[in-house]
Amino acid sequence: MMNTLTQSSPDHVEHTTLEFKGTPVGYTKPLTINKTWGHELVHINTPRYCCKTLHINRGQTTSCHFHINKHETMVVTEGILYVRLYNTSLFSEESKSLFRQYEDFDVYAGDSFVIAPGMVHQLMCSWEDQYVKFIECSTFSEDIDSHRIYALGKNPYVAPRISP
Repeated sequence: MMNTLTQSSPDHVEHTTLEFKGTPVGYTKPLTINKTWGHELVHINTPRYCCKTLHINRGQTTSCHFHINKHETMVVTEGILYVRLYNTSLFSEESKSLFRQYEDFDVYAGDSFVIAPGMVHQLMCSWEDQYVKFIECSTFSEDIDSHRIYALGKNPYVAPRISP
């Protein structure tokens, strides 16, 4: 039996007009989501995978956050992406200062960085670059799986190297 393409109604994220075996295929128009640090272009987000382009402006940082289910790969296309991973094995409510233990990584254009589920992380752009642009390929993305570390403040630890 041969699978054929069938018409599908577009939704607010995928903007896809065709399906093959129940999966959206064909042309997609990205959904723009403005953020305080820049913006995201969501190309597709299905139960199988998600693909976004993220643009972080000069000197800006995402929230310090983690995902229970989401597994991410960041592929940098322009600029340098600074990734900060926090040592959550040392975190406790009684000693939030221990959470300040982290490791920084510089990810250059053409390189990629993988973030496993449960890893507390923060993404940043330096003051030297106008912006950093990268593609995020991941498992399904949903707001309920984004856990921000509010107890530590809005932008708790901006890397010293990107401060003005």
